[in-house]
Amino acid sequence: RSIVVVPLRHQYNSIGALRVLSSHPGAFDDADVQTLQVVANFMSAAINQTVAFGAKQALLAEHTRTIVALRESEERFRSAFDHAAIGMALVAPSGEWVKVNRSLCAITGFSESEFRTLYFHSLTHPEDLDAHQFQVGQLLSDEIGAFQLEERYFHKSGSVAWVFLSVSLLRDGKRKPLYFIAQIQDITERKQ
Repeated sequence: RSIVVVPLRHQYNSIGALRVLSSHPGAFDDADVQTLQVVANFMSAAINQTVAFGAKQALLAEHTRTIVALRESEERFRSAFDHAAIGMALVAPSGEWVKVNRSLCAITGFSESEFRTLYFHSLTHPEDLDAHQFQVGQLLSDEIGAFQLEERYFHKSGSVAWVFLSVSLLRDGKRKPLYFIAQIQDITERKQ
């Protein structure tokens, strides 16, 4: 009997063997062994591609699950933000209103699109602006993590609304300010 065994490899590891038997002694010469080695190399390459394809499929499935989870999380945040019982806003470090919810629009009388043309200081009563700016400066310089103030906002109609304002600052991984997160409660009745 004759036997030729050629290893099948995945990367640097042996994962099996290609074995050919013959009932005749000395049935295989060097050319047969080389041919079997070539066949084993093709089989190994096919196995490696199948494993790589499976790994890519698993990675793609995980990536898809992550995207779906991110979208669901975004939708939950958006829904909570939009339907909050108090006014909420994202404000750029420059003072531009980035995003506002319905409650804030009701407090001020301005629509969401009108907010995009305003800066926070254009809504804040001039007598309250210095205290507000001081707190914002401390927040930007990392001296405080958040602040709360009672201040007055101008309503679109020209009237004044008293608000209780809570502000924190969201930063990126390098501590660069991204935007302020503001929660605004109408306390006009209480103040009156």
